[in-house]
Amino acid sequence: MAESQRRDRAEDRTEAADSRKRDQIADDSDELLDAIDSIHRLEEEKRREPMSSPAFHERATQIEQTARRVFGLSRTQREVGDMLSKQQEESIDDEAGPHGRDDPAAQATGSPKGAA
Repeated sequence: MAESQRRDRAEDRTEAADSRKRDQIADDSDELLDAIDSIHRLEEEKRREPMSSPAFHERATQIEQTARRVFGLSRTQREVGDMLSKQQEESIDDEAGPHGRDDPAAQATGSPKGAA
């Protein structure tokens, strides 16, 4: 096999690996934004509960667990980003759409990027 063919195959494998990593980063970003929304909603609920009531403590525990998930997702995004072969030209919004995978434009076209 010629050297250029080996190089092309290696580049194809690298691009495929980077594509999976970009997808993971975008998916994690969507999940992170959902978790932040959940924290906001839970905190609003907790503020309406009598302080130190069982419901108050239940919401506080849910907030803490979700916040830990946010930190884990943030760390994973950074680590996966570090594993990309090079700096990417695309942003997360380019990969997932400005509203993530739930973007109506993405659903209408069947493409995560909202493009035909």
